[in-house]
Amino acid sequence: MGLILWKINHIEQIINYHKITKENKNLEATLSSHPFELISLKNAGKEYIYQQDSTWKKSWPICFPITGKLINNQYQLADKTYMMMGHWFFRAITAWKALTYTTYTLVVEYIATKDFYNQYPFLFKLEITYQLVAKKLVNKIKIINLDQKPLPYNFGWHPDFICNDYSGKVIFDCPQVITHIPGGAFLGSEMKTETNSQFLINQYDFTTGQCYALLKQTTNKV
Repeated sequence: MGLILWKINHIEQIINYHKITKENKNLEATLSSHPFELISLKNAGKEYIYQQDSTWKKSWPICFPITGKLINNQYQLADKTYMMMGHWFFRAITAWKALTYTTYTLVVEYIATKDFYNQYPFLFKLEITYQLVAKKLVNKIKIINLDQKPLPYNFGWHPDFICNDYSGKVIFDCPQVITHIPGGAFLGSEMKTETNSQFLINQYDFTTGQCYALLKQTTNKV
């Protein structure tokens, strides 16, 4: 029942096609490969993922090895200065390999070489799973340290949903601490926080680029 738009002739073949669509009787999910990102999730033909129809040209970016921006786009490590742009550099990874490819499941991996060593001097492996299970899309990510030293990183999901007239809401499976981050600001102890079991979009202001983050999220389902 799956609609396959990629042709993967060998399970270890490097993914270098444009997009893949998988569907079951409930859901249809489409991913792009460059960047590797979910670009569509439909239930009975209804689209739930933002379709890049405004100025922001992303749909479901994954943030690694940092989330947000660094001051002056740089950080210090062992007396050396490294440059790195915001959320970088997951979106620039192209050498994905397929580990599992079935009607409802896609598992890919990326093993770091020296591609981004001038920005992030560590060796690691990423393993990403997308799976359709009944009316759920399961997205799992493993980050594995391949180095002989600790692997410092931040990781973030950045899903973008279509919400009509700001009437939508996000329901968490357990109460979460929501941090209010003013537009253009860097994290600091003065940030306002609140604890809620749901996020009602029409109760929050987005007019000047604010964002609301789960910096210590413990939820497994929304």
